[in-house]
Amino acid sequence: CWEALRPGGRLVANTVTLESEALLAGRHAAYGGELVRLAVAHAVPVGGFTGWRQAMPVTQWSVVKSPESGVRSDKGDRS
Repeated sequence: CWEALRPGGRLVANTVTLESEALLAGRHAAYGGELVRLAVAHAVPVGGFTGWRQAMPVTQWSVVKSPESGVRSDKGDRS
């Protein structure tokens, strides 16, 4: 995917497994960008009450390919 990405292009990848999270961490180390883990919970009935049920966390890697060199760009950029 990285080779096909044009300079200035943004790549965003999401995962929920440990194996693919390890791949994203490796790409983050090589190309920079931002690595984020998102967690969501849904309100669900618990007897006569309501409680929170946690969904699987999603790990997201986002990076912009540098127009100049084609490598490492927007480290820590949240735009």
